[in-house]
Amino acid sequence: MHLSQRVKRMGSRIRKILAFGRAGSSTLDMLKMIVVGYARGHTFSGTGPISRAGRVLFPEIAISPSLLSGLTLHLDPSDLSQLVVAEEIFVEQLYDLNRVLFLPDVILDCGAHTGMFTLLAASKFPNSKLVSFEPDPANCRWLKKQIRTNRLQVDVFHGAVSTRNGESVFEAGRGCGGALVAETSATPKAITVKTWDLADYVRKLGCERLLLKLDVEGAEEHVLPAIVNALPFECVIFLETHGGQESWQHLSTLLKQHCFTVAKIRRRELYTDGLAIRTRENKIR
Repeated sequence: MHLSQRVKRMGSRIRKILAFGRAGSSTLDMLKMIVVGYARGHTFSGTGPISRAGRVLFPEIAISPSLLSGLTLHLDPSDLSQLVVAEEIFVEQLYDLNRVLFLPDVILDCGAHTGMFTLLAASKFPNSKLVSFEPDPANCRWLKKQIRTNRLQVDVFHGAVSTRNGESVFEAGRGCGGALVAETSATPKAITVKTWDLADYVRKLGCERLLLKLDVEGAEEHVLPAIVNALPFECVIFLETHGGQESWQHLSTLLKQHCFTVAKIRRRELYTDGLAIRTRENKIR
């Protein structure tokens, strides 16, 4: 690698680390976020001396990002999936809740991972009912820890949203990428988890204004068509599709047919993050 390329790469790395730092709410939190930013590019799960030192010095970090308005985030800097999600939410600000043009009665976090979106929503809408679904046992433990530390009232369902109530096979151990799988393709590490019929659950809520985050690793292809008629008129959906342009086109067309205004937020290879809004004004800001 030429010297100019090394300098360019180093500059890009430093800018990224500093972007993490700017996401902290105080000087101490900025310093902690710098550590997180460094770990994002050099995860502490490796075998080298820096990784080993990182695991000893920072087995866990408690941070108050500025977006959380005083709430505390617990994060494992050796867990790449946590670092990726922290970057998406607190640095890239993938979920801009200023785009929600109403006060939600209910907020559903489907695919809650370790609870970072749940914390973000709680900080923005402290009086809304919060419900989180997470099937991965390790992630669910972190989710409950975030809720307990911040003394939040959140209904936590240890399981996956689906089109039926029952049980399904879940391929765990992939951080934020765990997914429901067919029993025939499951590995020995797969587990059985409870599933909730999301359409049935939304109907029983009977709310008038809903904020929904749907990041369920491919299951959105089945879940979203099943729930679209159950959603209240005033509804905002942050969703991620996992099947390339075809998947995004299919689901965005479905939402537009049901009077949602739809916009892409980000596209990465097979994955597209988007925003769908249906309100009285029906605008995306």
